[in-house]
Amino acid sequence: MLVRKTIVYLKSVAATGKPHVLGMPVIPKRLLKRSPFNREAYNGFLTEAAHWKLGKSPVVYDVGANNGDFALAFQSVYPEAQITLFEPVAAHVTRLERLKQEGGFPWIIQPVALGPRDEELEIEVPEGQEAASSLHGFGTDYLEHNPNAGKTTLQTCQVRRLDGIRQASPDRPDIDLLKIDVEGFEFAMLEGAAETLPHVHNVVIEVSRLRHGDTPGCPIARMIRLMENAGLGLFRMEPTIVNHKIASHPLEYDLYFSRIGKGNR
Repeated sequence: MLVRKTIVYLKSVAATGKPHVLGMPVIPKRLLKRSPFNREAYNGFLTEAAHWKLGKSPVVYDVGANNGDFALAFQSVYPEAQITLFEPVAAHVTRLERLKQEGGFPWIIQPVALGPRDEELEIEVPEGQEAASSLHGFGTDYLEHNPNAGKTTLQTCQVRRLDGIRQASPDRPDIDLLKIDVEGFEFAMLEGAAETLPHVHNVVIEVSRLRHGDTPGCPIARMIRLMENAGLGLFRMEPTIVNHKIASHPLEYDLYFSRIGKGNR
């Protein structure tokens, strides 16, 4: 365990060009201010942030901000980044507000989920696995691979369209990176972002092969087509959850897209 964490840390040091205390696996987190929730994930996000090469002050939208490790890492690599965080789970929002205050970060925290329309919905929050909270729910296929997500509580949350939020913004800047991790709700979320996607330069999105509704066909292929129609081309796929019975059979992927012809990567 420590060897793996150390390797991930060293990769982040190589990518960013400097050692950093927050991700160092041998320092107890209780001794650190603004400590990452998951150090291994934080170090991975640092490496990813450095590889994007987004410029001096990128506009980043973090949809499904969770415990803030992604935003914390990107703010470290891009100190002048303009980061907007979307997160509907109350416990996560409380942590995000604390991180923002402690770090003096110029974050805009939107305590909402994003979806196809403005409405109020109930989100399922698995006991002890709040990071997997989902508006899509937990079907039989998913629970077969993650039975611990079977015990959930319901929280009411506000759902908003990304198009509406961007339209209400006074300056409506282009989005240098749109990160989406919404636990199976990604297609529904993008229904409310059709007007925004042409103004996005790069996207990283988690797509589940287990949670994609009743629409036939491969959700990975569907997402690639959707992004290509918006002018964004796939350049990388990374498995995030692997079938515990068939190790070579990933169940979820992170898909990476860049605007075709822009050369952001």
